[in-house]
Amino acid sequence: MAKHKTTTPSMVSEPAAEYIRTPRKAARPAWRFKRLSQQELMAQARKPMPMPALKRKVEENPTAEAAYAELLDTTPAGFKALLRGSKSLVPAQAERVLLYDQAMARGVEVFGSEAKFERWLGVRIPKLDNKRPADLMTTASGLMMVLDELEAISYGTYA
Repeated sequence: MAKHKTTTPSMVSEPAAEYIRTPRKAARPAWRFKRLSQQELMAQARKPMPMPALKRKVEENPTAEAAYAELLDTTPAGFKALLRGSKSLVPAQAERVLLYDQAMARGVEVFGSEAKFERWLGVRIPKLDNKRPADLMTTASGLMMVLDELEAISYGTYA
C-alpha cells in the first residue's frame, strides 16, 4: 500500500519543520562559599592561611579570584603570582578572605539564590551611604558593613 500525497490543506497536518538542537549556555558553576561559626572564624583568622587552602578556594569559586586580589591589595596578575608561590597569607590577609567568604555564603542564605544575591550586590543601598555592596566588599570594614546589612535583611528590619 502506497501513501498518497494530498494537496488539500488540513487543520491536522503540520508543515514540515526541521528541529535542530541549539547548544545550551554553559551553566555557571555554583558558588561554594562555606559559612563558619564565629568561633571557627576567629580561630582560623588568628593563624596564617597556607597557599594550598587559598588555591582550593579559588578553584571552588573562580569568580572570587578578582575579589581576593582586591582584598589582598594586589592586581589580578600579582594574585596569580602569589598563588604560584609557597608563602602563607598572614593572619590579617586570611581574615579578609574568610570575611569575604562569610559574606558571600550569608548572602546566598538570606536571598535564597545566587542570582538574587548577585543582583543585590550591584544595587545602591541608601543605608550603605548609597554605595553598592560589591564596592564595599574590598576592605574588612566594608565586609562587616555588608554582613551587618545582610543580618538586618534576614531579620526583616530592612527591606
